[in-house]
Amino acid sequence: MHILNDFFLLNWNENSELINKLPDIYHQNIFVTFDNNFEDFCDSCSILLIVNSKNFEKIINTKEFKLIFNGIFKDSIIDKCLILQLQKRVLEFIIDLGNSKLNKILKNNFEVLRKEGIITYYISRRLIGFFGLIEVKKDRKLEIKLKKAKGDDNFYKNSINLLQISIENLKQCIEVDAFKQKLMQLKEKLEDQRFSIGVTGVINAGKSTMLNALLREQLLGTSVVPETANLTILKYSKERFAKVNFWNKEEFAKIEKSASENKSIKKFIDETKDYFGVNLGEYIKEKSRIDRVKIEELSLFTSVKESNKKCNLVKSVELYSDLKFLQDGVEIVDTPGLDDPIIQREEITVKYVSQCDLMIHLMNVNQSATKKDIDFIIDSIIYQNIAKLLIVITRIDTVSKDELSEVINYTKQSIETRLKEQNKSHKLKSIIQKLDFIPISGKAALYLRVNREKEAQEMGYDFESSGILVLEKYLTNVLFGANSEKANLIIKSNNNELISILSQQKNIFEQETLLLNKSSIEIKKSMNNIVKKGKTYSLFCLRLRRILINKKKNCESILKFYINSQMQNC
Repeated sequence: MHILNDFFLLNWNENSELINKLPDIYHQNIFVTFDNNFEDFCDSCSILLIVNSKNFEKIINTKEFKLIFNGIFKDSIIDKCLILQLQKRVLEFIIDLGNSKLNKILKNNFEVLRKEGIITYYISRRLIGFFGLIEVKKDRKLEIKLKKAKGDDNFYKNSINLLQISIENLKQCIEVDAFKQKLMQLKEKLEDQRFSIGVTGVINAGKSTMLNALLREQLLGTSVVPETANLTILKYSKERFAKVNFWNKEEFAKIEKSASENKSIKKFIDETKDYFGVNLGEYIKEKSRIDRVKIEELSLFTSVKESNKKCNLVKSVELYSDLKFLQDGVEIVDTPGLDDPIIQREEITVKYVSQCDLMIHLMNVNQSATKKDIDFIIDSIIYQNIAKLLIVITRIDTVSKDELSEVINYTKQSIETRLKEQNKSHKLKSIIQKLDFIPISGKAALYLRVNREKEAQEMGYDFESSGILVLEKYLTNVLFGANSEKANLIIKSNNNELISILSQQKNIFEQETLLLNKSSIEIKKSMNNIVKKGKTYSLFCLRLRRILINKKKNCESILKFYINSQMQNC
């Protein structure tokens, strides 16, 4: 600190190290007195620092000096020791600040004081020389490294990515803890969005074959359906495993009750009880038992070919896999066949149908438009409020193109006939508008997906003619396209939340900018006015109080920020 030593040696013939530290009790008074506005701060520093051993009596009797001294030391008598301590403290502050623009204004002030005859040319040159030696420090700025979002052809993925990158960027400048927490919750919500595809159809409609082709892996088959009618839910996970959910006591009791009305269910119940006997309680519990198993071992619980008969006790299966199609929050619900004799399984199907974002109903081209199919289609659109229902006609490799067209037309006619029977002909147009038809050869598509192209070619099919590419494009557009109602709703709601957080933080920054231009007395007065009016600006009051406390506890750092912000406007 050679500048301090030189200053006090030349102006007072004193060693700066021997000058006592100004008592803390006066620190707040210094910066409250100097804090009225930026011009006052500069003028106060200039007047204080021109005092030396030779002009002491002259300067301390000026009106300007007395205002500064009395503002800090109140009723204390003007004393050389207090002036030295005050000069040292203020000079330390200015040196630590290292602001070139501030130093330049002070040097200009010294020159003005010289021209007014208040200080001599020698003193002004000496002071200007001192401030020319102060090391200039760069203004500290908040460094924000902005990330850029990656472009993507998928409208939904692209929009979500933009929102996630915006959250990452905003985390760097959001100050309020409550807002930071909201940003994290928003991020988690974006990552947890789910799109559910329900797949329905009568038994042997070809659901598993189509799904395997869609998933590009023979994940479903002999291990799940059609050998058993369990509900199967496919979800994404980096780790591959399965969960087996068993019937609970209440659910199994309902199945037993229905046995009196259905011979096939009675046979099912009798077979189950005979096999498990007293051990039935190990699986059928008050609260549903859930077993986690390897996917490769799943057939032990679900296949009717297994002698252990555990498939009789299984209500549903959850398959977790790292399949690409499931990565974007897609869940596929492969429901039991609509003609399953166990009514409880059909109830499960109806429950999941009502929760799905998209419904795919499969019909075997050779067994299409059964009464069960038509009733399900009408019920889904009219009563379950399904916005869009895709009908996939399967096994088209077994019929000609003309026969395929006949099947589609027959399905539409069957819907019209059924509506007339129910006196709902006026609903025909709205139902047909919500139906889409895509014909596929699931078998050929699966061969092409699992590197068995030769067998597909022998059937006379390639990717395009199999229908699998049309199906994939349809699903992508309905779930993630720019016209997807759910995708747009998710994006809009999350974007609104993000804007709300940003607006609230921006308002606080603007309030604090105004507060930093006020003295502590003015801040306290503003806060008292709000409290007196009885307004519920609790957050604003807390911010006012924080500014006030910071000014009392750490006036210097607040003033440094204030001076630098003022300098940027000069």
